[in-house]
Amino acid sequence: MVALLAVSIALVAAEPDAGRQEILKSFREEFVAIAPGQGEFPAEFAMGSADGPPAERPPHRVAIRRPFAIARYEVPQNLWRVVMGQNPSRWKG
Repeated sequence: MVALLAVSIALVAAEPDAGRQEILKSFREEFVAIAPGQGEFPAEFAMGSADGPPAERPPHRVAIRRPFAIARYEVPQNLWRVVMGQNPSRWKG
């Protein structure tokens, strides 16, 4: 997803619409680099719960092998629309 967003940002940023470029620039710095096994980021962790809801069972080990970047915040509708070209949300705004 991050790679798709980065490629989409690069493609949309090449378009002449200044408003779109400003929105994309404002979110560029909002990605956090995650390097599994370095600093505070574990390379493995336990996901799930033995006594939680069915969607969280059973607990299992998850290993992250490669570094990646993740958005610091949720993607707002205006950024989604700029990158993806549409807003499929039922609730607009």
